[in-house]
Amino acid sequence: MFSTRSVAVFAVVSLFAMSWTAVAQTASDKIEITGFGGGTHLRADGEGTTKGTVGGRVGAVAGKRVLVFGEFSYAPLAGFSGSAVSGGTAFASDISSKLLDFNGGVNVNLAPAGSKLAPYVLGALGVGRISAKGSTTVGNTSASFDGSDSALGASTGFGLRYFVGRNWGVQPEFRYTRYFFDNAGINDFRFSGGLFYRFGGGE
Repeated sequence: MFSTRSVAVFAVVSLFAMSWTAVAQTASDKIEITGFGGGTHLRADGEGTTKGTVGGRVGAVAGKRVLVFGEFSYAPLAGFSGSAVSGGTAFASDISSKLLDFNGGVNVNLAPAGSKLAPYVLGALGVGRISAKGSTTVGNTSASFDGSDSALGASTGFGLRYFVGRNWGVQPEFRYTRYFFDNAGINDFRFSGGLFYRFGGGE
C-alpha cells in the first residue's frame, strides 16, 4: 500500500519532469514567465486563516490553447517573537511557520488565438509542505522544536491573461487547492495578481 507522501512525490516528480521537458523542447518564443502575489485563505476543521502569498511560474506553449507550467509559491502562516519579565523571571518566545507549494499543471486558454483578453481554466498536482520551528526560554531553561509535513495537493482554478503590450501583461487568478495531509485535509483558496512576459510575443 503506497502512502500519501509516496504518491505525492511520484505525482509531482512526474508533472515537473513533463513540464520541464516541454519547456526544454519548446522554442524560446513559446516560453512564458510569471511572478505573482496575493492572498491565500486556509481552512481545516472549521477554522481558517488568511495570509499573503508570493510565487513564480514558468510555462511552455504546447498547443494553440494549451500551456504546460511548473510553479512555486510561499506563504508565511504564523509568526511570533517577544519577551517579558514577570516576578524576576524572563520569558522569551520565537515561533514561525510557512507553507511551500510546488506544482505542475496545464492551463487551457478559452479565447481564440491572438486575443488580447484571454480567460483560462487550469488543473495542477503538487506537493504542499508545512514547516514550523520555534524556541521558548523561561529563565535559564530553553526548549525548541523544528518540524514539517508534506502532502499531495490537487488544484483547479481560473484566471484572465490580458496583454498590455506585445510581450507582457497582467494576470489575475483564483485557485482552489486541496492538501491531503494524513491527519487532516486542508482547503486553500488563493486569489492572486501577476505580471507575465512571453518571449516572442502574444497569443
